[in-house]
Amino acid sequence: MARVVLTGTHSVYASSIVRHIEDALKKTGHEVTLFDYIEFHGTVADKIKNRLRIRFPAIHASKAAATNKRLLQLCQMVAPDLLLIIKGEVIEADNLAEIRTTVGCKIVNWCSDTPFEENLEIKGLQNYDHVFVFDPYYVERLLRLGAPKASYLPMACDPDFHTEVTLTDAERRRYSADISFVGSWYPVRERVLEELVEFQLKIWGGGWKVAFLRNPLSPLLKHYQGVLEGNDAVKALIASKISINIHHPQSVCAPNMRTFEVPCCGGFQLVENLPEIGRLFRVGEEVVCYQNVRHLKELIKYYLERPDERLRVARAGQRRVRQEHTYVHRLRELLATVGVPQ
Repeated sequence: MARVVLTGTHSVYASSIVRHIEDALKKTGHEVTLFDYIEFHGTVADKIKNRLRIRFPAIHASKAAATNKRLLQLCQMVAPDLLLIIKGEVIEADNLAEIRTTVGCKIVNWCSDTPFEENLEIKGLQNYDHVFVFDPYYVERLLRLGAPKASYLPMACDPDFHTEVTLTDAERRRYSADISFVGSWYPVRERVLEELVEFQLKIWGGGWKVAFLRNPLSPLLKHYQGVLEGNDAVKALIASKISINIHHPQSVCAPNMRTFEVPCCGGFQLVENLPEIGRLFRVGEEVVCYQNVRHLKELIKYYLERPDERLRVARAGQRRVRQEHTYVHRLRELLATVGVPQ
């Protein structure tokens, strides 16, 4: 058993990677101490603080200094075998170096987003023992910029969270749709979904209200249903005949979390094709991919008329992710790679 300080943020939103990693570590017998470095839980106050942090560097610097001091003190008190940082854009290089000197633990980052987004870059790459990233596209650049070791570690699912649930009649009325999209607004997603308004479409997620303020005549406005919290996203994925999975532009080669979450809870998805999907699933049998919007519309029409085929693919995908693509699988690989006792 290893002692792990897990550093990230525990969001209330539908799928928090830090929550799933914490649970996976505990399931495999490790002692976990959580350090929430942002303390962002989705409230209006949290959103305002986050905006202030970005707009006013002095406020950010003061908060970051206090956060780094708390992390150092926690590591010195717990004496972990592993400091596992999820993203960790506020963790400073000097603080990592002091933790390495005074504590002597392994320091690892698992980055679930691009490591190079403005204002969210990983600092002090040279102070990590290993950096894992969700897409192999970023590995070479991480090594070039000073990470001693960098590896691709795909995203995953949590079968205890992404599980089939029985919906009440009210929940089924609320969430049922021919097609649905669950995810945050980004321009590319808006463009794709605007091409799908001929179908019975429901959209769930953050950022869409702001987009509609900019474009109050958007054809998507009447399809928007709101933000989902807790396991409500699972209910939406189960109740929809087809879940549409449109990747963020940061996903260049490898799929997002939703690619694993939808089949884990028994849903059927049409996912934007990326090179790594074929290495993780049997395409056409365990997952169905689309190449462009025209192809996506053809697939929607085809699978809406074939519920038995949807079910067959969904069940095959569910078996695959539960056998190979859970957070327990990923954490075992991560710990073995960095040499932490299991």
